[in-house]
Amino acid sequence: MLAVLASFVLALLIGTASPASAHATLLFASPSADGGVATSPSDLVLTFDSPVTLQAQALRASGPSGSAVHLGTPTLSTDRRTMQAALSAPIGIGVYTVTWQVTASDGDAVTGTYRFAVGPAAAGLSSSPRTVQAPGALSTGIARWLLFAALAAIVGSAVTPRLAARARVSIRTSRRYDQAVAAAALTGMLAALWLLAIQLGGGSALHGAAHMGSSAFASRPAAIVTVEAAAFAVVALAALLRRRMPTAKQTAEAASEHTSLAGLTRQAWALIPLAVIVGAESVRAHPHEYGSFLGAATTFVHLASVALWLGALAYAVAFAITGRPDTKAVRRLWRAYARMAAVLLATVLVSGVTAALIVVPLSDLLGTGYGQLLLVKVGLVAVAAGLAATARWRLHTKRLVLPSARAEAAVLAVVLAASATLTALAPPKTGTGDLAVPPPASGPVESLGARTGQVGIDVQASDGLLVVYLTAPGADETGAADQGSPEGGAAAAVVNAGPSTSYKLAVVAADPSGNTRKLPLHGCGSGCYVTPMAWAKGDSILTLTAGADTWTGGRTTVAVSWPPTPGDTALSKLTAALANTPHMTVIEQVSSDTTASPTAPRTLDLSGPYFLNAEPYGSGKAPQATSIPGPGDSSTLLLGYPAEHITARLVLDAQGHLVRETLTDPDHVTVRTFEYPET
Repeated sequence: MLAVLASFVLALLIGTASPASAHATLLFASPSADGGVATSPSDLVLTFDSPVTLQAQALRASGPSGSAVHLGTPTLSTDRRTMQAALSAPIGIGVYTVTWQVTASDGDAVTGTYRFAVGPAAAGLSSSPRTVQAPGALSTGIARWLLFAALAAIVGSAVTPRLAARARVSIRTSRRYDQAVAAAALTGMLAALWLLAIQLGGGSALHGAAHMGSSAFASRPAAIVTVEAAAFAVVALAALLRRRMPTAKQTAEAASEHTSLAGLTRQAWALIPLAVIVGAESVRAHPHEYGSFLGAATTFVHLASVALWLGALAYAVAFAITGRPDTKAVRRLWRAYARMAAVLLATVLVSGVTAALIVVPLSDLLGTGYGQLLLVKVGLVAVAAGLAATARWRLHTKRLVLPSARAEAAVLAVVLAASATLTALAPPKTGTGDLAVPPPASGPVESLGARTGQVGIDVQASDGLLVVYLTAPGADETGAADQGSPEGGAAAAVVNAGPSTSYKLAVVAADPSGNTRKLPLHGCGSGCYVTPMAWAKGDSILTLTAGADTWTGGRTTVAVSWPPTPGDTALSKLTAALANTPHMTVIEQVSSDTTASPTAPRTLDLSGPYFLNAEPYGSGKAPQATSIPGPGDSSTLLLGYPAEHITARLVLDAQGHLVRETLTDPDHVTVRTFEYPET
């Protein structure tokens, strides 16, 4: 009971954060990957799908000739998902390569690279931005296998005496026995320190060893392996102290270990460090990153069961070798072990399948290296189960159990190796965790407004990025983001707008060729959704299904015409022309609910200056202004005021006159047409 309590305390202390992905994946970059910006950016901004820790060489950039681009010291946002570094000086026209390296939330170093262009985008620019495992994956797998093997040996040493007592078998606790436990614990401690050095060194244990003293608790992964090393040290110290006890006293304690209350209490306290180690691995492993408490609990049960299975088996094999003259005692011990192994096998299978389903979608089992290795592990467990069944059959037929048992132990050791390797690989499931704010846009932003039912929609398309804001009348825009049940599969998310309003959004995109796909959405604040988007030249149609609690939602479409051109000059010309217009007729229709019957239009006779005085673009400026050519010599101006979620779509004729306006805000959509008297 104390061991279970200790594991949950550790989970609460270390696992308070709930990152979305164990291996950090680059979601967005500014300037965008494979994108182009007209002039030199002032900084580089990278947004990941989970919290990260910066390395010494976290961000590097090189120019067209391979020369290094001088960057300021990279910094992290408060949620540790966005890395930013300023450029020391403007850069010239050309294609630039960005290389990044961070430590993911599970302690593994990951790296990636992408390119962007300054000036005219280079033809065929395609860097295929990707996240790969940084150097150190092999040593990470080896170190974690040693840690798991040491854990299994110690767990086996803890349970075997009690197993022997149930089988009425006398196992004398000797100094050599305690020495073996101490050796296993020291091995586990060194493996944990090795992992710590790898994490602090960004994949290089030698580089990280120099920073271990001051950075042991610099990050959550480092804190976890530091706690594991300390727990192994406690086990080693206890075993060494016990080894120094007089043999008679040691034998007396062993005799009362399973009969007295004091003995049972000592067993419970001895299991606490082991529970701490298993609990630490549970909050570090991939299932916890995707399944939070369920993932951690499943991993705890799975790892403890495998360690107990392998540890008890190893000691049972050792007893069978050393106790061959007493065949009856060997068989009694193996019968007790077989009963326990049957329960452990069922537990391992159920917990393993549950953990796998949390981390790996079924569609990715065969198509990814992670899924294939997971299937190999399942096959090895099945082989071990078959060998266990064979050993039990041999036990009932009074044949030699040792050959099957040895093979079973070897297979389980390989299972631990597969588990260790899986911890160093990136799972195929991409994290969908929310961001605190949307990533910055690179290049011009095409702002599009719409309304479906009573829900306002503000669409902002930029190079490599799509941001959508939902608003409802009177919604509290200071609410916190919260994931909810998807609507429309993985392409949906739920964001709480306030104490009484939550939004839902699903987006399907059709490119100019007609190919459609659901877009994976990340929350980025109250009513905010973001997704990476590579815009193809031409018109991409977005179908948005939006909803909000207590407010009517629905479905609508918007067209993103790519690429846009800056519209500041066209807007200045338009407002100047309107300022000199003495008279015009405006036909206006306002709606707050697109599902209700339309209101009757009204006709207004106004002067251009009077009209401009009531418009958000009356000053001739807009935070976001792009121009899209239309048929003939007509054009469309798209204006965005993101702070107020106001967008304006202005259609201009060949003479530059404003002929149609669609203005959206959080509460209304207003459509106006314009007529000008003949001169």
